[in-house]
Amino acid sequence: MLVSLFPSFSTLLFLLPGFQDPAATFPRAWSATRAGESPLPATSSLTGFDQGKLKGKGLPGSWVEIGWDGSAPLAPSSWFLHLRDGSRLPGTLVEGGGDRISWSLPCGVEIDVNLNEVEGVMRGNARPFPRGGAKDRLVLGGEKDGPGDPRSGWCLAMGREGLTFEGPGGESRHPWAQVSSIQLTGTESLKKGEGFWVFLRGGGSFRTATLQGGAGGLEVQPGFAQPFQLPVGAVRRVARRGGDVQELGRGWSPSVVFPRGAVDWSPRRGRSVEGRILSVSGTEAALGWGTQAPTSLTFDHAGPGIFMARVGLDDEVAGFRNAGKARFEVFLDGRLVARSPEMGAGDPPFLLFGPLPRKGKLSLKTLALDPIPAGTHADWLDPVVWLDSPVVGG
Repeated sequence: MLVSLFPSFSTLLFLLPGFQDPAATFPRAWSATRAGESPLPATSSLTGFDQGKLKGKGLPGSWVEIGWDGSAPLAPSSWFLHLRDGSRLPGTLVEGGGDRISWSLPCGVEIDVNLNEVEGVMRGNARPFPRGGAKDRLVLGGEKDGPGDPRSGWCLAMGREGLTFEGPGGESRHPWAQVSSIQLTGTESLKKGEGFWVFLRGGGSFRTATLQGGAGGLEVQPGFAQPFQLPVGAVRRVARRGGDVQELGRGWSPSVVFPRGAVDWSPRRGRSVEGRILSVSGTEAALGWGTQAPTSLTFDHAGPGIFMARVGLDDEVAGFRNAGKARFEVFLDGRLVARSPEMGAGDPPFLLFGPLPRKGKLSLKTLALDPIPAGTHADWLDPVVWLDSPVVGG
C-alpha cells in the first residue's frame, strides 16, 4: 500500500520559486459571464475563491469561467495520467502500491490517487485512450502517433521504475522507457454534479468538487484523489459546472448529420475526428465534440438559458497543405442564435454565445467555407448551456 503522503503542502508551496508572491496572485484576470468574456476592471481585485464564490472587490456576481495570466508556462510533461471522469494530469508516477498511486505534477505537488479511478498512463498528450476492452492494454514502443506493440493482459503493478504485466507469454517487467501507454480495464464515469474544471498551464485539466483558497494556493477535492493544494501560478483558468451550468458532453447522444465517404467523419465526443485530444491553438478542452465540416449536432430539450462554447479548427490540421476554413452556427428550433467569424487553421478559439429563450432543439452546425472541405476539423470546446434556473441534483 502507498503509505506516505506529504508532510505539509503549505511548506512545499513556499519552497516553489515564482508561486508564493501575493502581489502576483491572479494577475490580469478575466471572467466569462452572461455578458461575454472580458478582463476584470482595473478597479477590481480577485483575491481568491470560497467554494466557488469569488473573493475580492468589484467582481461579477455570477460567472462561468475565471482565468489569469499566471506565471511563465511550465515545461511540458512527457506523461499524462488519464482518469475515468475525463480528467488528464501531466507529470510522473512517483510510487504505486495496492489501490493507490502517487503522481507528481510539473509544479512539484504530489497527489495521492485512487487507482480504481485511473483509466491509464500515456506518453504525451496527443490522443485519448480507445474505449472498451475486457482486459488491460499495454503498448510498447511506437512513435507519438504510431501503433507500437499492443499487448492484452493484466497490469500487476506500477512503480517509479516501470510496470509488471501479465500477458499470454507470462509475466514480464518493463521500464517506462519501453512503454508508450498502459490502459486499465474499467468503465467511463458519467457522474454529474456540482463542481469545477481546473485547466493547468502546460496542458491537462481535472474536475474538482470544491474550490477554495487564494494567495497560498487553491485547495481542491477531486473524486479520484485525496484533497490537495495547487500553486496559483500552475493554473490557467477554472470553469464552473453543475447546477445551472449544464455540460453538453458526457451522457449526451445528439442526432448527427455529417459527410459520408470512404473516411469515417462521424463526430467524436471528447476527441477530434482523428481521435486526438481536442485542442485549438493550444487551448485544450475538458469535454467537447470534434467534427469534420459540414456537420450538425442536435440536442433535444436544451435551455432556456445561454449557450457557450469555444470553437475553432483543431491543431491536428496545422501540417495540412490546404487546410480549409469553417464557420460555426448555433440554432434553436431552426432559428439562428449565434454565429462565429470565419475560422482558419491556427486561429485562437472564439468564445461563442447564443441566447436560448426557451427549451427546444439545439443544433450546433459547422460549415465548410471552401469548395473542397479538406482539413476543416471543426471543434466545439467545452460546450455548455448556462440555464436560467439550476437543475436540482446537478
